[in-house]
Amino acid sequence: MGKGTNVYGDVWRSHVGVALHKEDELVLKFVNEQAGETVWIPEARVKADDEHPGTCDAFHVPTSTVVDWKHPGKFMFDHYRKEGPSWKYRIQAHTYGKGYARLGFPVKFVGLMFISPASDLHHGFLWLEEFRPVIADIALANLDEIKAKCADLDVVNHPERFAEFPITPGDECRYCNWFSPKPSGPRQCAGK
Repeated sequence: MGKGTNVYGDVWRSHVGVALHKEDELVLKFVNEQAGETVWIPEARVKADDEHPGTCDAFHVPTSTVVDWKHPGKFMFDHYRKEGPSWKYRIQAHTYGKGYARLGFPVKFVGLMFISPASDLHHGFLWLEEFRPVIADIALANLDEIKAKCADLDVVNHPERFAEFPITPGDECRYCNWFSPKPSGPRQCAGK
């Protein structure tokens, strides 16, 4: 379907996020070295199913917990602290959990560790819930339905048919490949 039309994005936040994730990985490896055992499994490739691989930030072996690092800016950090994580993030955590379970790990919990680069480390917080594979299963089934609908509607050759998909605006619309504040064609969406 192409790379989209969003040319308004700023790559700086992505760059900072990648750098922080690399540092997170080094910290977890250091913890393992100090403990003399594998307490954390950092940056592991997992597959929720055969078609959807991903890289999970961390697995805490003693508590059987999948952890994904989130480094939002101050505004979104405060939002997540007050409102909890978005469904997108929750689904991501459960999908990583399913990937670890497929590898034979006894996944009990999934978590999102929020640490803002615009704040101090001690202000970070961990969102945690019991692992529920059904959340990943529903998301993967939904993705398969979307793929089938895209194929049925032949949206690559008929982009005007994207209008048949419901738009679900959210806080992260500005990062979408098809976001445009002033849409000028069928491959663009104003989000909110």
